[in-house]
Amino acid sequence: MKCPHCQTENSETRKFCRECGAKLINICPQCGTENPPEDKFCGECGQSLTELTATP
Repeated sequence: MKCPHCQTENSETRKFCRECGAKLINICPQCGTENPPEDKFCGECGQSLTELTATP
């Protein structure tokens, strides 16, 4: 899996990039499904993933 931030290749099992620490998956807040970081909607339930907020 290629990091959307730095383009480093990572193994499919990683949740954060080994080079820059960017998130490699988005967990749907509604159903808990793992989605690629570039997805805007959950592939399982259709919930918007762009409404996710970063932790301060």
